Amino acid sequence: MDAAVQGTPTERYRPVTGVATAAKALIALVLVCDVLDTASTWHTHFVVRDYLAGNATTADLEAADLVATLVAIPALLVSIAAGVVFLIWLWWARINAELLGGRSAHRRSRGWAIGGWFGPVVNLWFPYQVVSDIWRASAPRRQVPGGLIIAWWVLFVAVTIIGQILLRSSLEEITEQGLQEAANLATLSTMLNLASGVLIVVIITQITTWQTAAPQQPTETHSTPGAIDHSTARMALITLLLGVFSLVPLLIVPGIITAVLVLLRANRGPATPEPETTGPPEATAVGGMAGSRTTAVVMALSGLLFSVTWSGIWAYAVVDATHGPEPSTTLADCENPPAGSATMCTMKPGDCFTWPGEADRFLTVALASCTQPHDAQTIGAYTADDGPWPGWDAFQNQIDAWCGPIAQRNVDASAVSPDDSLGLIAPDQTAWDGGHHTAFCAVVSEASGYRQSILVPDADLSVPTR
Repeated sequence: MDAAVQGTPTERYRPVTGVATAAKALIALVLVCDVLDTASTWHTHFVVRDYLAGNATTADLEAADLVATLVAIPALLVSIAAGVVFLIWLWWARINAELLGGRSAHRRSRGWAIGGWFGPVVNLWFPYQVVSDIWRASAPRRQVPGGLIIAWWVLFVAVTIIGQILLRSSLEEITEQGLQEAANLATLSTMLNLASGVLIVVIITQITTWQTAAPQQPTETHSTPGAIDHSTARMALITLLLGVFSLVPLLIVPGIITAVLVLLRANRGPATPEPETTGPPEATAVGGMAGSRTTAVVMALSGLLFSVTWSGIWAYAVVDATHGPEPSTTLADCENPPAGSATMCTMKPGDCFTWPGEADRFLTVALASCTQPHDAQTIGAYTADDGPWPGWDAFQNQIDAWCGPIAQRNVDASAVSPDDSLGLIAPDQTAWDGGHHTAFCAVVSEASGYRQSILVPDADLSVPTR
């Protein structure tokens, strides 16, 4: 055997052009998602800042959280897909590099081409050594500069470290300063990741070019150039169909898995020598549709794209359903509630009703007779100072200061439980701008509710309550 082609007799050269193209395309998508994720982080920071300043509502916070979720879920799926396809390319490139340069040209055994990325501590340098050795062994002239590999790896490690810092900060209490620091770090990480992504794409391209142009590639006799076996052709078609019909959520994961398998099998070439035919190579294709390796790769990538797209759509649907439809907050709706209902614009001290949740998330409440089952009752009101809308945090901080004394004067202690809580029905920014500056204090049952008024007979129900 020629010294330039070494390896076990059962191994053969792996064409890596298709999987390299897939890896580069997915890496590009990862970079796009990274930019969108950083933009989402800054958006969240600005919304929180405005919220604390009284210029945004909780609905704005939830909208920002929804945007962040809709960016994060597809980004995670694309990152996983990119990682899997890249490792497939790396594995085949490593086999080819061994056949071209011999196993002695590599500092780590072949298993570390995959395992090196996941082993604690060793993942700080083993992957670099694996890629660096493949780079040198694949080059027509073994003495090639390795500065490109070093630069990529330094950037990759830096991005990984910043990612760990961001992950830990996300588990801490959310503050405006913390969000700004996270946004700054995310921006730095994105800039480094863009540079790292461009470098790894250049590396993949160069190694693939060298290995494709290698003059001493072991070949399979009687193999049809560019052809794949029938089972891979059928799987490519199934992958495309799974992607298209991933509107059924159960098909998303199988679609992604089969796409990866097709990319893997399409780059192994025919499993057995193709029979000789008198017609063109295309005559061996299944139905003339998926017999070429290029067609199979395109179909697999298309199916993968459909699956990822549908996953994003379903993520939006799930998050939207979790948050529920946002209530209307127009001034007309606030001032003209349906019969039997009340709003923050029409509420009166002494009203009994069903507590709807957080004050800014509802427009109307269902009023109830105080002798019928209910779980909340307004006990008084106060008028906030004039000026711009103070924001929900300001109202929340006033519950004890304003509602505490009102509760002591107006609430019959024998009618409530120690577990019951004080609540506040405050105007949102729309109501505030419409001239409604009154906030209503309420007592909310945390147990079985009430069947009578909880107010003392001589309760002061004036507005504002004195």
